[in-house]
Amino acid sequence: MENELIPPLVLEGLRSVSPLKKGRTTAREPEKVKPVPDEHVDAVLPLVSRQVAATDHRLRRALHYSTVVYIIQDSTLF
Repeated sequence: MENELIPPLVLEGLRSVSPLKKGRTTAREPEKVKPVPDEHVDAVLPLVSRQVAATDHRLRRALHYSTVVYIIQDSTLF
């Protein structure tokens, strides 16, 4: 709606639809996707474009900082 790709009325209609509920159909539930070990990512970094490598670097930094903040906040509870 921000870029006026759909009318506001359509967006409101979509928001009012109930989400799908687990177990209501015979559709198979997907398996949980686990994170890839860092060693696997490190092994392919020399083979990918520098843009992909930079994205990986940024994501790892963001994850590191969020973990540090969590640890700091968690330690203040004691």
